[in-house]
Amino acid sequence: MAELTTILGGDGCSPELIEAVWRATAAAAVASRAWAGRHDKDAADGAAVSALRAGLVDAPFDGTVVIGEGEKDDAPMLANGERLGRGGPAYDIAVDPLDGTRLVAEGLPGSIAVIALAPRGTLFDPVDVFYMDKLICAGAGRGVVDIRKPVADNLAALATATNRSVSDLVVVVLDKPRHVRLVADIRSVGATVRLVGEGDVSAAVSAASADGEVDLVLGVGGTPEGVIAACAVRALGGFMQGRLAPQSPEQKDAALAAGHDPGRILELDDLVNSDDWTRSTRMFDWKTWLGVAAAAAIALVAALVVILITTLITRGAARRRVGAQLILSKARHPFRFLVIVVALWLGVAFTLPNETIGPDPAWKWHGYVNHAFLIVTIVASTWLIAALVGYGLSLAVGRYSIDTPDNRVARRAQTQLLIVRRLLVVIIVVVGLASVLLTFPGVQALGTSVLASAGVVSIVAGLAAQSTLGNVFAGVQLAFSDAIRVDDVVVVNAEWGRIEEITLTYVVVHVWDDRRLVVPSTYFTSNPFENWTRTSSQLLGEVDFDLDWRVSTAAMRDELAEIVKKTPSWDGRTQVLQVTDAIGGFVHVRILVSAKDSPTLFDLRCFVREAMVEWIQHQNPQTMPRTRITIGGDELGEPKAAAKSRGKEAPKTDQIGLFTGADGQQRASEFTAPTPIVRDTPTGN
Repeated sequence: MAELTTILGGDGCSPELIEAVWRATAAAAVASRAWAGRHDKDAADGAAVSALRAGLVDAPFDGTVVIGEGEKDDAPMLANGERLGRGGPAYDIAVDPLDGTRLVAEGLPGSIAVIALAPRGTLFDPVDVFYMDKLICAGAGRGVVDIRKPVADNLAALATATNRSVSDLVVVVLDKPRHVRLVADIRSVGATVRLVGEGDVSAAVSAASADGEVDLVLGVGGTPEGVIAACAVRALGGFMQGRLAPQSPEQKDAALAAGHDPGRILELDDLVNSDDWTRSTRMFDWKTWLGVAAAAAIALVAALVVILITTLITRGAARRRVGAQLILSKARHPFRFLVIVVALWLGVAFTLPNETIGPDPAWKWHGYVNHAFLIVTIVASTWLIAALVGYGLSLAVGRYSIDTPDNRVARRAQTQLLIVRRLLVVIIVVVGLASVLLTFPGVQALGTSVLASAGVVSIVAGLAAQSTLGNVFAGVQLAFSDAIRVDDVVVVNAEWGRIEEITLTYVVVHVWDDRRLVVPSTYFTSNPFENWTRTSSQLLGEVDFDLDWRVSTAAMRDELAEIVKKTPSWDGRTQVLQVTDAIGGFVHVRILVSAKDSPTLFDLRCFVREAMVEWIQHQNPQTMPRTRITIGGDELGEPKAAAKSRGKEAPKTDQIGLFTGADGQQRASEFTAPTPIVRDTPTGN
């Protein structure tokens, strides 16, 4: 906590005396600060009294305490008649070493250590009257307001004099039972009441200042504080009236016995008949722009401490668990941003001066700044929630690895989780945007009207966003219908590739040559396409040849067996060579081989094709495709070569096919097995 010092008047005092009083009031403020928040107001007051007395005992003046503090509330005191100083000019002293003892005890701002000096005999001496009814305002109220007038009349007159409405006025009243009626009267005309438990000297200084955030101080408070406040009001050029207000018959009798008239109106000249000076040292006044800056600095430091502690805890956990490192990377920035924003908001909200923006009194800094912080907090919270949701679903996605040969289940889970993550992020963003819009009163009214006409609006919105909504629904359908999954191999528009990404509105296909094909989600729900890995990543591929009729399929089949054994691309499931056609002068040979996935199958097919071409070129060149013209033969048109070879035994070919053999029989059953028919069994009545 710091001190804000102000010198009011003081032109007739020596610099040495000003310095001594400055040090004394500062010492009182610092001494009481040690008791801030410790719930011992007497100890705080006693510390301030001792420090102030010690600071003035050797000051270059002859001072006499005429307005002391402590008698009315039995607190530590500088007693009336006490002499201070080492000698010099004669001054009367009005002193309150700590105005706002409860505020210090509870750790609240607004307390002030104050002393008023005036030439001997110029301060009002109330003797044994401890309470005074006060009216304090800036100089604009002089000749306008009067303590004898009704509250409503005074407020109306002050509003007119300052070119404002009554509802813009701020009136400070001590929060005491005796002021219940006064508070009700003020509120009945629309003015703002600021209730304070104590610290009416600070309120008087604010009201007497032309740019203060308080317009008027009303009600009964302490007489010592009233005389001290009168010194400050006079120095500031403000206006003040007072009236002694005994609170019991005994106090009234004491006032009359001392020669006081409780009904007399005490003008400012009656309270202090001198233009000499007042000295005050505030315990830091937070309701200033300096207070805003200090609060913002403290808030930033507190936010950084919270961020540092959280980061250390998270990094410590990250050494043991990977998930903690993931949340550190995803939620770090939004969390830090949110902590800083909330800390700044709390600091600024409690310290922002109640000032206007521009000429319109309705434009208050408070409302605009708080609204701006609210919007930024909503945005930061939305960002953080979206990051946390992404973190949680990323952990779930990480449980399913697709770096395995049979990854169908993992690909389905990843696809669905990615779509769910995008849906949740969209919902969070929409809710955040709606929350921001609903902070504006005009939008709230619009929301009510929209809800009232929800049927028409929904129809219009549905027609306008038909294409977009169709893609969104198609994206959700693809994710949960299992038609395609991330890493599926598909053929789309004659392009072979792998599903790289599935969003709510489009699908990205990674084409084999590293191009990216972006397809609307509705394409996959309204057009046929090939999915090579729908149920398994294992695939069959074909290699086709058109060869001469002299080809030996048995020898070619043996060579195929040798070829596939040489490469790890073959998964050992299928190696089939069949003649699928024999017309037009050529024999069409089809080779089928199997691999664990589509990329491996592509390489395997190329390898088999190259190996077979080399085998045909070097080992069986007669089987290469050619066009013949037959000139001779027997009477039936039989070629001579065929006639010579008649009687020779043809090489035997085992029945090996796609749907025969151990592997082929299982495949054949999938196409030829009878379809079971399930009939409902009738139940008896």
